[in-house]
Amino acid sequence: MTPRQMILQFLLKNWKGILIVLLSLVVMGKMRYDYKQMQAAYEASEQSLQAQLVGLQEIHKKQMSDMEDSLQVYKDTLDQVERDYQESQEELLEVIENRREEYGRQFSQDQVERDYQESQEELLEVIENRREEYGRQFSQDPEELVETIMLMYGFDYVP
Repeated sequence: MTPRQMILQFLLKNWKGILIVLLSLVVMGKMRYDYKQMQAAYEASEQSLQAQLVGLQEIHKKQMSDMEDSLQVYKDTLDQVERDYQESQEELLEVIENRREEYGRQFSQDQVERDYQESQEELLEVIENRREEYGRQFSQDPEELVETIMLMYGFDYVP
């Protein structure tokens, strides 16, 4: 019997086992290929998520900066309103004194207090209306608030 015949006889006798071994090797090779493909897809997904996270962090920083700027503008406006209120109170006292001198008579203390109280209530109402308006603008349309402040006080807003 020649070696070729022996090999042929062995293959015919054990063909099922040999086929199982070959198919097992093919399945194992396919599994390794699929695993490498899944690993590459996972790494690409991870890099994409990291890039998105960095982008979101930048957006958050910009929004926080814009919010701080808007808050500073709001505080400055509120300070200006309070200064205007103090100035108007002083002007009111001057007007009362001028009236006394102009008419050449003394107003009664009650009249002065009533006039002062009425004008103070009017000023408080104006201040409250401005606060509400500025608060609304700050929360709904900060750009409109910036425009209002720029027109009112004549300076430029630099973001």
